[in-house]
Amino acid sequence: MVHSFKNIVEVNQYTTKCMADNTVKINCTTPETYRSLIRHMRDTNIIHHTCQPKDERAYRIVLKYVHHSVNINDIKKELEGKGHAVRNIMEGRHWRTKEPLNLFFIDLEPAANNTEVFKIQWL
Repeated sequence: MVHSFKNIVEVNQYTTKCMADNTVKINCTTPETYRSLIRHMRDTNIIHHTCQPKDERAYRIVLKYVHHSVNINDIKKELEGKGHAVRNIMEGRHWRTKEPLNLFFIDLEPAANNTEVFKIQWL
């Protein structure tokens, strides 16, 4: 597997480490190297697990005290109207009874203005 990486990226663009459970940990120095290696492993059916890079993770916020009957699309339109790109909205539910709660989990696309969402008083 590691020998096939030489054709994809330069050797100094990643490091490898053999773990105790007979797995190989690969750390990439640049996001481009990461994407190239992931694409190669998917194309060649190499079994792998990845962690999402921090710059691609969604910015999660919790919207509380909003009745569960509010339409998710209305929340999305209001946030997008205020300059935020919404990736996903999920309704909160009680873990045991599965009853809807008065809160929503909102994932925003990574952006420089993500912290501005906390200044919004009304939707």
